[in-house]
Amino acid sequence: MTMKRLYLLLFEEEKILSIALGQYRIVPIFESEEDAFGYSSNVEESSRIISLELKDLINYARATSYSFKLVARGTQLNVPLEWLELVEWSSQKYQTQNLQEVYILLFESGKETEGVHSLKINRYDIVLLFEAQDDATRYCLLLEAQDFPTPTVEAILVEDAIDACDVAGYAWQIVKTEGLTLPPDKNLQQTDWQQDELEQEDQNDDDQDDLESIRRKLEGLL
Repeated sequence: MTMKRLYLLLFEEEKILSIALGQYRIVPIFESEEDAFGYSSNVEESSRIISLELKDLINYARATSYSFKLVARGTQLNVPLEWLELVEWSSQKYQTQNLQEVYILLFESGKETEGVHSLKINRYDIVLLFEAQDDATRYCLLLEAQDFPTPTVEAILVEDAIDACDVAGYAWQIVKTEGLTLPPDKNLQQTDWQQDELEQEDQNDDDQDDLESIRRKLEGLL
């Protein structure tokens, strides 16, 4: 993990900024204090910047149901204002025992097409980081019951998992031990690595439709 400290915007009454997407709350965390300060000018309510270490953020994630997404240094947080919501923050919540390892769900593990299971919420991908292997395995069985390809459960250091999410631009969420987490009713029918291939097929179909339309017009002229 390359970063040591992260930055959040704290508002009055101990509230922090989140992106509200249905039942999910994605909290943006800034890699740069300057970027956090710059974004605060876009929010009408007065705020101040707080900083905390990654281990404290991990423990806070364990105490809440929030997801977290890194805003990389020098990038913009482009979120419609109507999606923003202030949610509770309490510095006392992350004073807990450190978490060393989590479990993630991988498809095609060890292959070039390897991918991680995530929840697609609007335009955001949320990767679930399970505290307990049994809970991750139970989640896999629920996916299998929905005729979804069965992933494998892999152990990984929590900081490495978060680092991988940050690099890929994914949000992440800690699933507490014995936490009730259910897959969504609907699943994507393809993984991200298939998307380019499908887009090419769609383009070919569009080209064929255009040719057929031109052919019919020429037949009408004749």
